[in-house]
Amino acid sequence: MRVKTTIFLLIILAALTGIENAWAQPKVSGQGIELVRFNLVCEEKPKIGSRVEISFTLRNVSNDSVVFHNKFGIFVGSRWSRGPKMLNRDFGYQYQGWRLRPGQSISYQASFILDMPGNWSFWPTYNIAGQWAPFDSQRKTLSVSAPEFKASREAPGKTFVVYKGKKLPLQVFPPDNPWNMDISRLPRHPKSDVYLKNIGMYTSLHPDFGSGNRWKVLGYPLKKGTPFGIPYVVVRKGQPKVPVKFKYYRESDPGPYPIPPDAPIEKGGDRHIIVVDYDAKKLYEVYLASKAGKGWNAGSGAIFDLTTNKLRPLGWTSADAAGLPIFPGLIRYEEVHEKGEINHALRFTVQKTRKAYILPATHHASPVKADVRPPMGLRLRLKASFDIEPFPEPVKVILRALKKYGMILADNGGDLFISGSPHPDWNDDQINWLKKIKGKEFEAVYTGEAFTK
Repeated sequence: MRVKTTIFLLIILAALTGIENAWAQPKVSGQGIELVRFNLVCEEKPKIGSRVEISFTLRNVSNDSVVFHNKFGIFVGSRWSRGPKMLNRDFGYQYQGWRLRPGQSISYQASFILDMPGNWSFWPTYNIAGQWAPFDSQRKTLSVSAPEFKASREAPGKTFVVYKGKKLPLQVFPPDNPWNMDISRLPRHPKSDVYLKNIGMYTSLHPDFGSGNRWKVLGYPLKKGTPFGIPYVVVRKGQPKVPVKFKYYRESDPGPYPIPPDAPIEKGGDRHIIVVDYDAKKLYEVYLASKAGKGWNAGSGAIFDLTTNKLRPLGWTSADAAGLPIFPGLIRYEEVHEKGEINHALRFTVQKTRKAYILPATHHASPVKADVRPPMGLRLRLKASFDIEPFPEPVKVILRALKKYGMILADNGGDLFISGSPHPDWNDDQINWLKKIKGKEFEAVYTGEAFTK
């Protein structure tokens, strides 16, 4: 009996040892790369916006030199999941084309901002000669709780601007202004499919703003790290007004305008200047701006009273082709990341428009009368059925606005280019998630008949 008991215990011990070995994966890959160290640092209770710091060391324990892939190199494998949904979020590509000789080591560091609620996994990985070698058995995991979204009780169009580091509350047009109108329940436009087919059902939404840390914009020679988009400047009472000479003076509001001598100018062809006069509650916008002595030259210009719903005269342009103000339709960093909500419509462009406009637009910019093309002022909204859950939290702020307030066609430009203001802290990787959204995910909204004269 004692012998049988001993044998039985040995069998149990062997079984337990086998289970242990099944979980104790080796730290040396098939190419002879050893994972010497792997650290992940994050706050104890991670949340949206928490930074994850990852470091690890790889050592070549083989007898041959290895060369890491010239595109992928060494990076962090990452996966997000929430319920049945799962996305790969690999990042931090480094050491592309690097040769690692026998006995040599490489120390790697990268960081990542958690931007979605759910479960996150991270592990070291690399690519040699097209072969992936993830140390996914050594993965480390984090759980990020979902923030509770609470609809704002602020009036539509209520926001803030920053002047010399201080936040100043600002109502951008009355709450019942078209820019601030909830269009989520308005009827679908009868020509919705026609317009969207003309724009492109599979055309991607394109963020025309960012930090510039990853992309050169439309071929313009921007240095890495140059923010791009449509900038604006806030001025207070006492800002000197200067003369502005307009090319299209018949449809421009005469100056002077309170434009500072160092006012930021939009990069690229349109060269917009936008000035928010906080104390006067007025918006000054010019197109094709260039310095001229103590004043400015410009193509056109418009002044908007932010306390009224007054439109431009019918047939008049503004600093925008459609005769609309630009500032109310911008995606601004402060609203996305600090306010956490956009409570107004957004601005977008398409390449081909028709000779017509829908109020609040007051001007067309095309000689073509074909009614298959969208008119200026057309409003698109993101379909209510579109699932925003897999998107990073800052992008969700934009998508909620597109569902509730939509976006207004304001100018000829890139198809489905959506406008925003530049900021050095925009996360371009997050913003580019907007490109996953195609034209077919939108629908045109009926907000009135088109003017054709």
